[in-house]
Amino acid sequence: VRWIRVLYSNFSAFTSDQEHLISLHAEPSNQKFDYVEGFVIVDEGLINNWRSSLLSPQNPVKISTLFPSGGVLYCLEIAKNYHESTAQTIDQEVEFLLKKLNFISTSVITTDLLYVDFLDRVHKAELQLRSKGLWEVPHPWLNLFIPSSKIAEFDKGVFKGILGNKTSGPILIYPMNKNKYICPFYTNHSFHAHA
Repeated sequence: VRWIRVLYSNFSAFTSDQEHLISLHAEPSNQKFDYVEGFVIVDEGLINNWRSSLLSPQNPVKISTLFPSGGVLYCLEIAKNYHESTAQTIDQEVEFLLKKLNFISTSVITTDLLYVDFLDRVHKAELQLRSKGLWEVPHPWLNLFIPSSKIAEFDKGVFKGILGNKTSGPILIYPMNKNKYICPFYTNHSFHAHA
């Protein structure tokens, strides 16, 4: 798996790129990513506590230099599966897809790993938290569906307003095609927070 994370300081660009990527679901596999998710970074410390894999020796990115004055960054997490028989084309396919996105150009973090290791990445994060004594604490979860028409207001009021840098857990945000799910909310975005 080619696992890629890119950062945004502009929420509109972040959500537009996410929506663009999921709109490619019917395209041939060489013209889309296999995995699209994202998360909100309201505190630089969150990276070291939860997604330490975001900082990689192969991809030294100084997160602190990227933080905007509002103190919120958005990370688009994408992945492209490939087989050793198609490894020679993965660079071109990824480059083609990334050219259409509007992330901070100096923020690209790339890792190649086995598919099983990609699937097990959350468990590895859990083991890191356990080793620091941060796992045996309450883990409340909140899942919300937010209409695309209100997502910018949600960003301003919650991510940049209420939360500030007062959270220590992951804040996932990703779009959903409303015609792909039977849901009474008919929404385009899901917000998942772990406080």
